[in-house]
Amino acid sequence: MRKSFVYGLEHCDPHKPLVLTVSFWAPLFFHEKGIQAAGLMGTEMTPEQERCLEPFKIIWIAFDADQKGIEATSRIADRLKRNHAAKTARFSFRPRAFDGGGGIFFRTSWRCALHRHISHIRAAWWGW
Repeated sequence: MRKSFVYGLEHCDPHKPLVLTVSFWAPLFFHEKGIQAAGLMGTEMTPEQERCLEPFKIIWIAFDADQKGIEATSRIADRLKRNHAAKTARFSFRPRAFDGGGGIFFRTSWRCALHRHISHIRAAWWGW
């Protein structure tokens, strides 16, 4: 199945900046904080999803801070910069280790990272 939509985009105003995320959880958090956001549902952006983003002039790309997220951010920013004011949000946090009974796993804490950096995004929101 090819992704042809961007999660949550129907609730976003094209005249306001948009935060683009990987998952469907992050847009919920951003909306809770009064910032519109939508999720690609993965680290790849299909041409259909890119067309969905056409009305938005300002797009913040806020992907995970792991290697895959950084690489995807760069790829998508390069594509979006042709027709949008595309910026990347860098979250300076480290993955946390936890033991779920089956060994040590690492996860990033979106909620903690976003709480720390939400004021930075708000401050830059309209300063373009």
